[in-house]
Amino acid sequence: MKFLFITLSLLALSIASAETISDQIIISNPVIRMVPPGSPNSAGFMKIYNNSNDDLRIIKIESDISRKVELHDVLQENGMMKMRKVDAFEIKSKTTLELKKGSKHIMFINLINPLKEGDKKKVKIHFQNGKSLEIEIPIQKL
Repeated sequence: MKFLFITLSLLALSIASAETISDQIIISNPVIRMVPPGSPNSAGFMKIYNNSNDDLRIIKIESDISRKVELHDVLQENGMMKMRKVDAFEIKSKTTLELKKGSKHIMFINLINPLKEGDKKKVKIHFQNGKSLEIEIPIQKL
């Protein structure tokens, strides 16, 4: 009986502490930019609020709309603004990361099919802590 009580107590404790990444992250205004037919690439934008007490790092994005998905930032180099691939996006605890045009964004490279306005596409966001979050993002003209 004592063994059963201890086992059930440990199980209840592990369930209570098993916070999912969707409890820690709030996504707002997600959008994938619609591009003209034949355009090879597009970009994704959104606001990501880290509601957890820990800093988070986005290390990878997956989607089946393109052959490659990269994290990009726009940096000033020799007086020129240049887009660069980055390894991760940092999101400090209790802050918002804004992915927007001319700044940090998701780059969808070599689109597989033309994007249609109003369609929604699945995107999976992977974090350094091993957790991931799958969301649907609408295609919109910007």
